[in-house]
Formats: sequence, C-alpha cells, structure tokens
Amino acid sequence: QWVTVEAPARIDLAGGWSDTPPVCYEHGGAVVNAAILVDGQRPLGAKAKRLDGKPVLTFQTLKGKNAPVEEAQ
Repeated sequence: QWVTVEAPARIDLAGGWSDTPPVCYEHGGAVVNAAILVDGQRPLGAKAKRLDGKPVLTFQTLKGKNAPVEEAQ
C-alpha cells in the first residue's frame, strides 16, 4: 500500500531561517511566510511504500510524474 502526502510551497517573506538552530537558540527567531498553491494544486509531494522489508521512496512532481529517490536504509 502506497502512502502519499502533498504540501503547498512556502514563500518566506521575512526572517527566513531565523527560526532554526543555532540562530534561534542565541537570538530567538520569527518568520513570516505564506503557503501557496501552483495552478490550484499542492506542488510538493512524496510517496512511500515498504517492499520486502525495505522502504522505497519516490518524489512526486506537480504534473504527477515520479522520479525515484535513493533508497532509504
């Protein structure tokens, strides 16, 4: 059974990456961003399926074409 997830793209408007370590540990962090759809669709996606005890991942583009991603350990 395949498990599929999709997500909107994120545009950073201000403070990009200031909410990640080590910056946020030393100075705090705040980010303003927006999630967007492309042509009314979530442009980011991934699919995962376990085959013979090994997880296999693929990257799903907006047009639904799948490009293999290196096999997870």
